[in-house]
Amino acid sequence: MKCGVATRCINPERPIRMAGYASRDKDSEGAYQDLNLKALALGDGNATVVIVTSDILYFDDDVIGPVEVELARNPGIPPDRLFITASHTHCGPVTRRGDRDMYGWRDEEYLDQIRQKLVESVREAVAEMAPCTLTYHRGRCGFNINRRVKTPSGVQMRPNRDGAVDRDVDILCTRTSGQIAAILFGYCCHPTTMGGYLLGGDYPGFAKIGIESALPGATALFVQGCSGNVRPNNVDETGNFKNGPLEVVQKYGEELADAVLNVVAEPGEAIEGKLRTGTRILELPLMPHPSRADLARATDDSSPFRRRWAWRMLDAYTRELPLPTTCSVHVQTLQIGNALSLVAIAGEVCVEIGLRIKSLIGDGPRFVLGYTNRVIGYVPSKAIHADGGYEVDGWYFYENMPSYLAADAEDIIVDAVGEMLAE
Repeated sequence: MKCGVATRCINPERPIRMAGYASRDKDSEGAYQDLNLKALALGDGNATVVIVTSDILYFDDDVIGPVEVELARNPGIPPDRLFITASHTHCGPVTRRGDRDMYGWRDEEYLDQIRQKLVESVREAVAEMAPCTLTYHRGRCGFNINRRVKTPSGVQMRPNRDGAVDRDVDILCTRTSGQIAAILFGYCCHPTTMGGYLLGGDYPGFAKIGIESALPGATALFVQGCSGNVRPNNVDETGNFKNGPLEVVQKYGEELADAVLNVVAEPGEAIEGKLRTGTRILELPLMPHPSRADLARATDDSSPFRRRWAWRMLDAYTRELPLPTTCSVHVQTLQIGNALSLVAIAGEVCVEIGLRIKSLIGDGPRFVLGYTNRVIGYVPSKAIHADGGYEVDGWYFYENMPSYLAADAEDIIVDAVGEMLAE
């Protein structure tokens, strides 16, 4: 096996609109941490796969499409062997078309820089590939918590100690000449510890800094799990979630770094074999569209985002434009021999689905990711669908979708993953 890594700083050169919180109404005011892209290339002599990580909320086809074209041309990496992931930091710049609509504008020059640096980082990582060994390790980290509490008045976003959560830290370690070259590590937790108008990578950024400080010469790359309904257990004196202060963000990052460092010092499980990838585009069913009467009522909603969405949907009805009844989501798999399975889903996937896929794979080496490539909105699990709440039916108007995903989405994804891993 061979591997190569590359890093690019993606700090904007001027104040920029930030993605992650709809309440933001002005540009960034500086940064508490650098933002980065990092690429890890793996090659078995026949095929090369590249995993890119980024301090970004998420991407859509505006970025992914042109990058795929460039990388298919040079260095010849087809889309099914390219995994462009986002940490989902809520302190990063606007990149997606839908977020441009939400926040008012998007810096197109910055977007060009992102595309260029994505291409550059992949090409450099591939060019730098050298013989390596791979090991898998698993740690544990406990600062994440389920964020959905069912009450008589509906689901509220509050800490739920009895809710589903995934505290595994999955780690793939590459060594060249006996030294650690790269550490790819994944955790399941929304990076929403920090708010405000300072750019930064939230706890994943501090975790990467901590790992690289402890292991000079190593590159740390973070991938986000299925954290749709999981966030940091950062609460105020009333027990409700809060943002910051920065010291808490750093503390969580250090906890995650320690969870990685504590296990990579051990031998780990050797990972060997041929690289195999798969990609499917699944059509996930949407719930029935709202009626004209529902949309008319929504034009008086207190939320400006819901009002704008309602007028757009009414305009589509008036113009007799067909509204979609499904939503396309990309699912990718990477297998290394019979030793390791990685599953990547292009959505904000709720934790119950991620845990179900892990159970399907078994207890061996595994990664189950969300926020990869062309990210749609939330993918709610069957377990929470009937209760509603933000992750089910409180988000879709931000994406200008006519409705939210049906409960069948979970089974469609899990069934497809099972088939892909068996191929």
